[in-house]
Amino acid sequence: MTGRRIDLRTYQVRINLPDGESEPIPYDVRYALFAYLLHPQLGLTAAGIVEHGPLARKIRACEDDEIILDEQEYSLVVRAINGIGGPGKPGFTANDEELVHRVLDAEKVEVAPVKPPDAVS
Repeated sequence: MTGRRIDLRTYQVRINLPDGESEPIPYDVRYALFAYLLHPQLGLTAAGIVEHGPLARKIRACEDDEIILDEQEYSLVVRAINGIGGPGKPGFTANDEELVHRVLDAEKVEVAPVKPPDAVS
């Protein structure tokens, strides 16, 4: 079985200040993925929220530097990323480029299937 490894480490981006200077700030990858999975532009129905919500919370709660998603989970993240922006809608900025690459270029890895617990008779 295969999955995808996504780097969740925070990275630095620069924001422009009103005085014309710029300042580095941390880009929280976990929170960004959480927000994109539940983004209003996706037009999620109740069933969509039920499908996306657990994965969004799983990513947000991950304390490791990376997360391995099975192909179904990865597909949800890719669909969410691809659902942001478009004609007449605000989309990504230069600060999001690293995140988009981390998702779309995620390394394919082999994962062991999760065995269900033995049934008690």
